[in-house]
Amino acid sequence: MAQLYLRIDDQLKEQADVLFGKLGLNIGIAVNMFLSQAVRESKIPFEIALYPNDADPYFNEKNMARLNEAIQQVKDGKVIVKTMDELLEMEK
Repeated sequence: MAQLYLRIDDQLKEQADVLFGKLGLNIGIAVNMFLSQAVRESKIPFEIALYPNDADPYFNEKNMARLNEAIQQVKDGKVIVKTMDELLEMEK
């Protein structure tokens, strides 16, 4: 079995020890669970974002409504498709 050595902040380790202890786990088991889930899903098994709690201003209610409207227009075939040459010609 392979061994993995990690350097982490002392306070973070203490907090993790307490949390995982309450869950009946230890850090080694928790890391194995994380790695297993990552491999199973082929991705980091949780969201990584700059904005906590989905607070990204891009995803506000107005923008999401416009995006959903645009998606519906595409599904309904209500889009105009132009080549780059056609767009450049329109610009003249």
